[in-house]
Amino acid sequence: MKSKYKMFFTLWYFFAAFFIISVNLSNANRNTIMSEKLLNYRLPATTKPSKYELTLTIDLNDFYVAGLTEIYLTVLEETNIIALNYKDLEFDENGIKLYKLNDDGENESEVETFNSLVKHDELEIFELNYEQLTVGEYLLQIPYSTIIGDDLKGIYRSSYFKDGEKR
Repeated sequence: MKSKYKMFFTLWYFFAAFFIISVNLSNANRNTIMSEKLLNYRLPATTKPSKYELTLTIDLNDFYVAGLTEIYLTVLEETNIIALNYKDLEFDENGIKLYKLNDDGENESEVETFNSLVKHDELEIFELNYEQLTVGEYLLQIPYSTIIGDDLKGIYRSSYFKDGEKR
């Protein structure tokens, strides 16, 4: 009698373990497929940056950074989206400006304010949606802020000890 129960439990454990492994493998495959999609995602090729200018104000007392990024870019074909990579940034949406540049590289006119800003956190991308952008040169100004973390990403804080004192 004990051997029948022992055989039953052995088979039950085997099938339970097989089922759990199968489910975990199918989830792993699904996660791998999603990871591959995320890794292989590329920004649209309708715009191309040519120059970046960064201005940073760093507050080491409150561990805070305020910045302005100016991106000179070329719109290669008509589009209504400018997509950019970002990570752990907060944007001042009212301060985002886009200027159409003339042939001399000077601001010709400010483009109408974007219709929406869409963040895709899982892809670390945000999109500025406009009515229509024509082929040409532009200047995009993006004010933003972020915290200075201790996670070794971006601008981060760290410390060390010298003569028993933390610095």
